[in-house]
Amino acid sequence: SNGKDIETLKENELIYPESEPYKLCTFSRVMKQKGIEEAVNAVIYANEHFGRTVYTLDIYGQVDNSEIEWFDNLQKTFPDYIKYGGLVPFDKSVEVLKDYFALLFPTKFYTEGVPGTIIDAYAAGVPIISAKWLNFSDILDDSVCIGYDFEDTEKLKEILLDENLKDKLNGLKVNCLEKAKEYLPSRVVFDFIERIK
Repeated sequence: SNGKDIETLKENELIYPESEPYKLCTFSRVMKQKGIEEAVNAVIYANEHFGRTVYTLDIYGQVDNSEIEWFDNLQKTFPDYIKYGGLVPFDKSVEVLKDYFALLFPTKFYTEGVPGTIIDAYAAGVPIISAKWLNFSDILDDSVCIGYDFEDTEKLKEILLDENLKDKLNGLKVNCLEKAKEYLPSRVVFDFIERIK
């Protein structure tokens, strides 16, 4: 199970983004199948649509060994509002994530498990914009996430064009902290013991 021993923010520590540019990030292994390119394209699309930098995008994580060339080429196309942020140490994830407007999770793995990155986002009070992979509803719902149909990248772009996105996402932050509690290791172990009794 993916119970992680991370420090969850307290409600009074939540950061509510109020003005542009809104910071988006991806926080996973950097590879095609994680939808990194879809995230990049959606952010560029939205900013070009608005004619200004409404969003920035920071890409965090280990670049997959077999996809270094692909990612190098992709980085050459980045406008100045998209950056690769490298690896974040395990114990710094909440600290890094808490300033973000949303975590983008446009995975193309239909059989994705329970992504640790989503638990990190919960602990940081950061809502998620995610593709609905097979087990999406086991871990995500609309109290913490804006979901879209698997591989519907047009829908991802549309979500970023929503003029009410700030209010929608900021309204989910407290729920993210609540959800994080379900994944604290003590809670995960307790649930497991309850189940096998």
